[in-house]
Amino acid sequence: MANTDDHERQNTELEARGRYVASVGGGALAQALLLVEANPAAAALAGAALSPMLTNLFGKLVERRHARLQVAIDAACLQGNCTFDDIIRASLPHDKKLELLAAALNGAALAIDERKVRALGNSIALGVLQDDEAVVDEQVRIAEGLIALDAADAKVLLLFIVGDKSSFSVRPGPDARRFGNTLVERLPEAQNVIDAIVARLSSLGMISDETFGLTTNTVWHATDFGRACVEALIQAGQDRDEPLSS
Repeated sequence: MANTDDHERQNTELEARGRYVASVGGGALAQALLLVEANPAAAALAGAALSPMLTNLFGKLVERRHARLQVAIDAACLQGNCTFDDIIRASLPHDKKLELLAAALNGAALAIDERKVRALGNSIALGVLQDDEAVVDEQVRIAEGLIALDAADAKVLLLFIVGDKSSFSVRPGPDARRFGNTLVERLPEAQNVIDAIVARLSSLGMISDETFGLTTNTVWHATDFGRACVEALIQAGQDRDEPLSS
């Protein structure tokens, strides 16, 4: 009964989106909305006439998302040494496992970096096929973290995990001991956005700050959670012999 209710609710929501798209009267806005939806059913319900170019773009978008899903599925099956049907069966009786499966697949479909896609596939197998509730919870958090990370975030976070330094200030400060150990010096190309990246990583719980003495230098280091997310990406790269820095 619950599955039927969910299906009816999804159909109602889809119809509502389709009516809204149709209400804007067609044209560029309607087509842009359909592209954001990336949903053929919504397009059909809206009854909008797509231009040939947008039709091709729409098809490519769906095709690429399907390809990423297949990469994630293949990674999950390889990690778990099982079929995808086995993974689905293992997830069905457990809400957390089912939500992990759905969230990781959705994140993989929207990801750009194939390494991230494979890491999400690995996370599915490592969580869904486990009986230990703590392991399932850990993989849920790691999947959420991976989904939230973009390429620029991962590049900065990697500095804390791999290399000769494990802590960084954002910029050189009055304490000369910090010179040469700052993020802007390691990644000068990111200096205009580094504050936003650091704030994002901090809000995700992947880095934490310390302030030393009376200086104004705030020194950041990776948390255990940040390390776990980077290690998941590194493992996904090793599965294909790819360095994370590539």
